[in-house]
Amino acid sequence: MQIRRIFALFLVVMLLISVLAACGANTESKSDRVSMDVESDSMNSVPEKGLSKTEESSQTQTPVNQKLIRKVYMDAETEDLDSLLSQVEQRIAQLGGYVESREIYNGSSRNTKTRYGDLTIRIPAENLDQFVDQVHEVSNITSLRETTDDVTLDYVATESRVKALQTEETRLLELLSLAENMNDLLTIESKLTDVRTELEQVQSILKVYDNQVNYSTIYLDVTEVETYTVVEEPKTEGFFERIGNGFVRSLNGVWTLVKELVIFWIVYMPYWGIIVLGALITYWIIRIRKKKENQQRINK
Repeated sequence: MQIRRIFALFLVVMLLISVLAACGANTESKSDRVSMDVESDSMNSVPEKGLSKTEESSQTQTPVNQKLIRKVYMDAETEDLDSLLSQVEQRIAQLGGYVESREIYNGSSRNTKTRYGDLTIRIPAENLDQFVDQVHEVSNITSLRETTDDVTLDYVATESRVKALQTEETRLLELLSLAENMNDLLTIESKLTDVRTELEQVQSILKVYDNQVNYSTIYLDVTEVETYTVVEEPKTEGFFERIGNGFVRSLNGVWTLVKELVIFWIVYMPYWGIIVLGALITYWIIRIRKKKENQQRINK
């Protein structure tokens, strides 16, 4: 009787472990995978993702010489990931943009069929709003956030520094042509090398600004789902409405748990066979020992 209790307790523990593992697999959340250039990181930090309304920033007319770096963070849902990615890439090409980085996950590393993709997209600044509207048309947007960084003052200062260094380079070249001894020649050449090195560095910074200003950046996270998330303004629910909605959510949660448990048991069926075999062998060994002990007691 004691052996049967131990064996039954063993099976109960294994069942609890499988339920907890399935729940853990179902609730595993996708980590943030937003990647940025080193230059972009130094100019503006990426804000934390979250559900928010679209920020109005591009509808107003801005001065011609104003330098704005715009970035958009979008979370979208689709029922067909491959189809959506194809449509998005077509629109990127039509608007003169390009995909800077692309990562697609097929759920093979998880106990779930969820597929999702992360894209970093560069779009000409004048076409940014048009692209965002087009993504709206072909997917369900659950989160949209935009940031605008005004780098006009930094850009003007960097541009002025480039002009100053170019002027200094010209003057040094003139002095170099007038140098009459080796000592002066070496001194001027050393200074000229320093000026040209700094000029190249400052010009590189200016090119980074131009790239960030002329091409806006979109961080697009797409998840393939069976049912779209309803995005709506928060409203006050009545007593019976809260009960009904809560009951429906509970049913959906139970159904999801059942599906995940079935998938979990099927996927790990070979392991369960090994565990059950081990349990049977253990039970058989214990039973044999028990018979030997009883036989020894009888002989005594």
